[in-house]
Amino acid sequence: MTAATAPRSNAALSFENATALLFDPIPANRATTRTALGMLGFRQLTATSAFEEVQQLLRGRLFDLFVADVTHETAKACGMVRLIREGRQGANPFMHILLMAWKLEGDLVQRALSCGADDLVTRPFSVDFLGARIRAHAEMQKQFVVTSDYIGPDRRKNRTARGPGTLIDVPNTLFVNTRHQLADQPSPATVADDIKEASIRIDAERARRDAFQIAFLLRFLRESLTTAAPMENDLKRLEVVAKDLVDRVHGEESDVVQKLTTPLIEEAARALGGQEVAAHLDKMDEFAAGLLETLNPGRARAELLQDVEAAVQAVKARGRKDQNTA
Repeated sequence: MTAATAPRSNAALSFENATALLFDPIPANRATTRTALGMLGFRQLTATSAFEEVQQLLRGRLFDLFVADVTHETAKACGMVRLIREGRQGANPFMHILLMAWKLEGDLVQRALSCGADDLVTRPFSVDFLGARIRAHAEMQKQFVVTSDYIGPDRRKNRTARGPGTLIDVPNTLFVNTRHQLADQPSPATVADDIKEASIRIDAERARRDAFQIAFLLRFLRESLTTAAPMENDLKRLEVVAKDLVDRVHGEESDVVQKLTTPLIEEAARALGGQEVAAHLDKMDEFAAGLLETLNPGRARAELLQDVEAAVQAVKARGRKDQNTA
């Protein structure tokens, strides 16, 4: 556990040096939240009502806390959070993210938390309540979990029942910058290195999940040949996952992965044409198995394919409500 990650709840906390970004398209609500954050001690606080400005600010500065209202722009706000967690938006994918809404109705809670946010607060709120929530997050950064469609804090209450997964320690920059006058506070360079190292671990785990997801999708595509089920969505999903995989792999494995994913994507495009689909799937199966072996050194191909088959059977047993199981 790095210096930027380890929590120390007995340390004095002050938000004066913590950087915070606030998004809310409603001026009155934005002013209320900004005042509350100011009363809690935030001095390095930037507030905006435009998504475009949020994107620009995230590119130019490392923030410790992102507060966003999702009442009116749920889809856009959650999409932005997902991009942050995936490392595609901003310099700190591990910043604490607190979302706000006036009513927790419909699927808002699920959408807000499934995008990778740390917390969802209902308006109206007291300054004391908001401060308690932020302090709780500052003092304890949850480990991150990575799947084929989620990167973010692990909020599972019963990990054993839902599968072990791979948990990754990530930097807690909010805690680092709220520790008041401590001699062992990490330098900015150390924090930046911690973010980089955690991001590399996240990418490596996501790449493995992507490879698994590709093999998983191909298994269902194979069944679609005999059931005449539509194949377009799975083939398009496969292409998206393959491209994400390429972006995640660094170092010596990069060239090997590129050589396997490029023809795989090409075969998927040919399969979309509807001609000789079985032959295209045969080729994609071989590329997919190669990706699994490349990204899971030390494990035999047969063992990896058994894991894929087990996941397929588990999803079929519950009606394939969600194909993104990896």
